[in-house]
Amino acid sequence: MKAMKTISLWNILASEFFKSKRNVGLIVLLCLPVVVSMYFFASTWIDGAKHSDSVTLGTYFWEQYTRAHFNFYLFLYPLIVSFAVFSFNNIEYPNGCTRLIFTLPVKKSRMYLAKVLVMFSYTTCSVMLAYALFVLSINALSFLFPEWHLNSFELKDDINILFCRTYISMLAIMMIQNCLSLFFRNFMIPVSVALVCTVVSIVASKWKWAFLFPYGGILKALEWFYQEDLHLFRKEIIASLICIAAFYLIGAIIFKNSHKIHKNK
Repeated sequence: MKAMKTISLWNILASEFFKSKRNVGLIVLLCLPVVVSMYFFASTWIDGAKHSDSVTLGTYFWEQYTRAHFNFYLFLYPLIVSFAVFSFNNIEYPNGCTRLIFTLPVKKSRMYLAKVLVMFSYTTCSVMLAYALFVLSINALSFLFPEWHLNSFELKDDINILFCRTYISMLAIMMIQNCLSLFFRNFMIPVSVALVCTVVSIVASKWKWAFLFPYGGILKALEWFYQEDLHLFRKEIIASLICIAAFYLIGAIIFKNSHKIHKNK
């Protein structure tokens, strides 16, 4: 009798993406940059007449517009990522499908990798969307208000590095929250951890060991932005990359033993 053929990673990935299509958490993750960008673009456009006589608004505008966006992102992104990760990981639990999944001819490591790749894809799309909308809104405002002289200030490299640092921090948070979501079925625990860690990271941002906590990564990236520092691989970024690798392995162990963990609870 022939052994049953294991399902390929591509098929698992396609299945996971299909399940994620109507997931509320992942949809909210994609909608966050759209809502934030539209809000600040509309409010700036409406209030544009107040600065119509200014010819030195360029630098001031760049700084204020960037700060306004990232003051929202530094608090909302970790929470939305934690909600999206839990929502995605929780698809099977309410329907009692967890046991059925582990009876399929699928390697657990392959299934876990597929789930991580889906979350990685949505997080990547969200940050890329935030970047694209930010640049698009700047260009649109430059066209609508040429007297602001926004095109005379070249900050493209600064903005690119700022979003790259944000992206790496969000991936680290995603992997940490993935472990928490796999271990705890209670929605409040992972999200509460994200909230507490974000607040503590903001309050204790000057602490010498604060770079170890990716939840404050956006705030640190914003600080480097104002210092015009274009070095991407600062110590907080290296710490986030280590977090991504470490928590991927921890998550794989939890996922492999999730049936036993939840059976004992």
